[in-house]
Amino acid sequence: MKDKFIKNGVFSLEYDKETLRDMVLELQEENQELKAELQLYQGALKREHEAIHRINDLEEVIDKAINNSQYWIDYYTRLNSDERIALRLQENIDILKEVE
Repeated sequence: MKDKFIKNGVFSLEYDKETLRDMVLELQEENQELKAELQLYQGALKREHEAIHRINDLEEVIDKAINNSQYWIDYYTRLNSDERIALRLQENIDILKEVE
């Protein structure tokens, strides 16, 4: 586009109507393409933002599950009850921590 402002090797803004019309149409087309590209980026950014919020929600759920499992491990350990339950709960905690 910049080369269109050079006329006979000199910067010039003197153009006939048809050349100016063509330049405006070209700029309008470029503007439309840029707007379409911007919309694509905005859509991708929105989806990424939603994914981040979903991940944060899932991390909260995982933390709650870990805390709950830890509570029951402590509870069963204090009761000196079946160690298999505590071991299963510890396995669940380990699995949840891997997901984080």
